[in-house]
Amino acid sequence: MTDIRYQVFESSQVTDDMLQDAARLFNANYGVWGPQATTLNARLKEGEPVKMSVKMLRAKCLAPSHWTYVRATVDGILAGHAFVCRWEYPSGDDDDGNRSDKQQQQQHRICWITQLVVHREYRERGIATGMLRSVKKDDDEAYGIASSHPAACKAASRALSCESNPTDEAVTIVSVVYLASEHLSVNLCSDGIAQTDLEFIRDHAASILEASPVEYLKQANLHGSSFDNDSDSDSDSDRTISCVDTQFFVDHTEPLQALTFAEKEGWPLGKLLEGHEFLWVGRRKLTARERLHSLSVC
Repeated sequence: MTDIRYQVFESSQVTDDMLQDAARLFNANYGVWGPQATTLNARLKEGEPVKMSVKMLRAKCLAPSHWTYVRATVDGILAGHAFVCRWEYPSGDDDDGNRSDKQQQQQHRICWITQLVVHREYRERGIATGMLRSVKKDDDEAYGIASSHPAACKAASRALSCESNPTDEAVTIVSVVYLASEHLSVNLCSDGIAQTDLEFIRDHAASILEASPVEYLKQANLHGSSFDNDSDSDSDSDRTISCVDTQFFVDHTEPLQALTFAEKEGWPLGKLLEGHEFLWVGRRKLTARERLHSLSVC
């Protein structure tokens, strides 16, 4: 039986050796620069791997105290990792669902996946889904990811928007290590990406990104029909629905191939433009116990 392990570390626990391994995994498996990469830096070349150094990973992924790192190993080999950040964002609604001013807005916690990478030899085995499920916390109220790859958005939707905990799917908790069976099902949750609540994204994406401590997210522009009030907007012609313009010109050949298959299964986020990433945001579903409690106090 294959030994799959998920290890979760808070930012203060992450060593330089861990980041060395993370950088090697990212540099070899993330992707390559696209034809417009020189827009970012004249020294970047189309087709070259997108790379991050240990210094860059620590600065961008572990600087604040509210970052978490999770890694997956298969028979002792590093097969994937994710960096997750949490912050508070204003809902914009009062307790009755009405819009309120900033002084009265209720704060909510979002868990955001800032980087998700799986080794090419270990993809389509539920590794990404397993990693993201292992970082869920009870006080998370929403989840989000910006990614050019449909598979990353689908993994986030499967792992984070369903109500089950890591122990629900034959996964044993040992300290910060989660042990999984060899064939971890990809369909861990009945609700998939097709059930994405676009109204929730429309209502909360702007306030979530504005409150983000992640600089590139804070500066990014929302794009797509979910955010356009003008019926004659560009998103009608480019068929985007929920995207964010991060000016990240990674090559889209592989993501567009994956998008072709995703669209056949019910893809809610629309098309993908150069320099853009899909934007998926979902609220945490209440567990059966929480639903019963909410009914009992009504």
